[in-house]
Amino acid sequence: TTTTTTTPRVALAATFATGAGLAPGARPACLGVGTAYPSGLAASRPPSGAPRVRGVHDGVALNTLKAAKGSVKKRKRVGRGIGSGRGKTCGRGTKGRKARQGGSVPPLFEGGQTPLHLRLPKFGFTNAAHKLDYDHVNVGDLQMRIDMGRLEAPAPDERGQRVLTMRDLVMCGLVSPQMRHGVKLLGRNADWVHTPIHIEVSRASKSAIDAIERAGGSVTCAHYNRLALRALLKPQKFIGRIYPRRARPPPRLMPRYLDYAERGELSPEVQTRNTRLRLYKDGPVPAFVPRSAEDESGGATPEEAPPLEDVSVSTDGDR
Repeated sequence: TTTTTTTPRVALAATFATGAGLAPGARPACLGVGTAYPSGLAASRPPSGAPRVRGVHDGVALNTLKAAKGSVKKRKRVGRGIGSGRGKTCGRGTKGRKARQGGSVPPLFEGGQTPLHLRLPKFGFTNAAHKLDYDHVNVGDLQMRIDMGRLEAPAPDERGQRVLTMRDLVMCGLVSPQMRHGVKLLGRNADWVHTPIHIEVSRASKSAIDAIERAGGSVTCAHYNRLALRALLKPQKFIGRIYPRRARPPPRLMPRYLDYAERGELSPEVQTRNTRLRLYKDGPVPAFVPRSAEDESGGATPEEAPPLEDVSVSTDGDR
């Protein structure tokens, strides 16, 4: 005959696994107040009004939260004396550049030999020094300034039809007087344009040209170098001095100002159109005061400046 002895621990484990012999809401006698229930126990938690022992909680509480062991390390404090094991030169070695205060080695430094980025050959090029940085003006903003009364659309007079220049755009606040290379006319909100105007800018997009000409106006693209642009925008700077004449376009820009599609000022079609419309430019003209007798025959005011020379176009494509 074999006798099986059941220990209290084994019986408690069987009770936890099955929940046998426990009424709903009852607590095993072996569990004290505040002890968490095993996950396999079928009994429910005691009623909310049951007495509790102060300081004992059923699970995790705010005052028992803490970081996992090993997840937080103390900061390594160095320079606290030779007895600490981390003295004044801890982590720096002895002598040398990196041992000094603030001493560091640049990332591309290779000990004094020619670094890799200097040993490799150069390639490519950049043309940033010769980039033309135009200020942009949309035809919709131009029409808005006219409707607001900040920009006056000139009416024909006995001299003909006055042309709006870039100085007029500066005076009405559309562009800054510190522009570098001129103004480019763009075609945003082209459906707003309804006033016929004649305007001279450095460049113009095809949509802007179509919008202006659809309303009965005209666009002329003229080349202004830095000096001529300064004389146009700030003529008071040249009072008592020789008023500079406008330079001809450089060779790389000459095809643009000879093209009628770009409305270049040197194209025969544009010159014929401007003559037929009797277009002229007006504005404040500085007084010319000759400095010496030699200057009396030299220099010219904007009113007396001779026109640009005719540019012949050869049949072989060279201009």
